[in-house]
Amino acid sequence: MKVLFVVFEFQTSVSGGVGRVINGLAPELARSAPVHVLWVFGSRWHRRRFQLYELCPDGTPRKRGGPLLQTPENVVRTVRQEGYDVVHCFCVHPVFTEMLAALKARLPQVRLVFSVHNLLAHEQAVRTTTSALLQEERRTLELCDHLHVLNQAGLRYLSASYPQLVARKPPTIISNGLAEQSFVARDEALSKALAARTRGHAAVISCLSRWAPGKGLEVLASAVQDLLAESDVCLVLAGRKRASWEVGSKQYVRHIDRCLRRLGRRAVVLGWLDEAQRNSLLDATDVCVMPSELEYFSYASFEALHQGVPLVQSRLDCLVEVLRDGAHCVFFAPGDAGDLREKLGAVVADGQRARAMAARGRARVRELLRWGPIAEEYLAMYQGLFAPTSRPTRALCHESAAHLL
Repeated sequence: MKVLFVVFEFQTSVSGGVGRVINGLAPELARSAPVHVLWVFGSRWHRRRFQLYELCPDGTPRKRGGPLLQTPENVVRTVRQEGYDVVHCFCVHPVFTEMLAALKARLPQVRLVFSVHNLLAHEQAVRTTTSALLQEERRTLELCDHLHVLNQAGLRYLSASYPQLVARKPPTIISNGLAEQSFVARDEALSKALAARTRGHAAVISCLSRWAPGKGLEVLASAVQDLLAESDVCLVLAGRKRASWEVGSKQYVRHIDRCLRRLGRRAVVLGWLDEAQRNSLLDATDVCVMPSELEYFSYASFEALHQGVPLVQSRLDCLVEVLRDGAHCVFFAPGDAGDLREKLGAVVADGQRARAMAARGRARVRELLRWGPIAEEYLAMYQGLFAPTSRPTRALCHESAAHLL
């Protein structure tokens, strides 16, 4: 079984959850099967290129040859020469759709897999996208032989958006994981800067969400502004990006900037963080808040719990499957600034209780979200693609621990 991941994000080029998945999953899967990564990137000539990497048995990536111009012909030639059994894609983009169509037409023996990390057809009420990209999503789902979702919530969203497709291609459910080694490094310069900016405040509240429509950052800013009337807190908001792929992302960033001006020096704004910077911010955090209206696997929420940071979280389907309100985190109604302000104030006021809750959340996350067992689930999914009979949808990798809820 030889597997090729096709991605935009890999190694230090990470702009979201998919990059974390590839960096965590590929090394673990390479212990059991040959795994290569085809990393697609831009160039100064505005043409995309790709670099092929081989994952060594110890998880170290090693280049195979040099970069090539990203064309369907070059991709087909590479897949044929390397003899991949499975090509696994992780996001919707015209570049990948073109690639999948060429592989489907010219190498039909290769199984094409797509992981649904977000579903454009489902999220139009929260964060809209273009009709062209919606068409790319449908075409990608049709081209692939098999689909993978992250949890039962994702399966429900996919079934509601594409019922006929799901009936023909029952998806596999496998959770994402967290890479233990990614929590080791620290950014000392950022640690010192944060200490200087937050010193003297009763509590540091942080949010590691990217700035995009539907992330609920305006709700967080409003709740913190109300909380300031009775508690001396400081808000650190990371993840500021000038633009994202969603329609209206630039206007959203400007709106959040205006909301934060009302907090004055009680608000600290950071850009996109690498792993070391994320770890330093979590070290400085008393309470982490994730106010998003929609997620499929809330990486920043799980990362905060992994580090034992108390979490106040919008009640999302994907998290209710794993975490229990009051035991592992505190849930609030999505979009409700008043509810968030009340829940956040209670957590800030009772640090001992919050730390005990965070310790339980940390144990929960570290038990369930390990890439080793999850990689075994992926390998079983790939092997099932070549079985003589169809395979039923697999259970969540963490359902065996459901009794802990």
